[in-house]
Amino acid sequence: MSYKAFRGLRILVIIFILLIVSIAVTLENAILATSAVVIGIIAMLAIKRNVKEIKTDEMIQNIAQKSAWWAYNIFVPFLAVLSIFLTVDNKEGSDLYNLGVTLSYVALIHIALYLIAFLYLKKKYISDDKQN
Repeated sequence: MSYKAFRGLRILVIIFILLIVSIAVTLENAILATSAVVIGIIAMLAIKRNVKEIKTDEMIQNIAQKSAWWAYNIFVPFLAVLSIFLTVDNKEGSDLYNLGVTLSYVALIHIALYLIAFLYLKKKYISDDKQN
């Protein structure tokens, strides 16, 4: 399969997921939405395996790495500061207080996912000799 065909199929899978999830939200059916996302992920993995080659050069990978780093380093502190302001300035149990608590959990989950990914990639790409 060519890269052009892969892009077309990827767009079709994304449209499928969007349609099914929007229908599931309308029907208030979480199982349908979850199954659509899982089926979409499986379909994307199956389609990606059939692609002969996806060419990315080192510069594109470097740009993607730096943009992800910047997004993380801007988004997480912003969430943390916003959650502190929302929890400190409002009564416990109010909507803004609950939003602040939720945002703090989102920031913590984001940090945990970053740490897990970092440790996994460090273990995968750096040999034991280089770590010591």
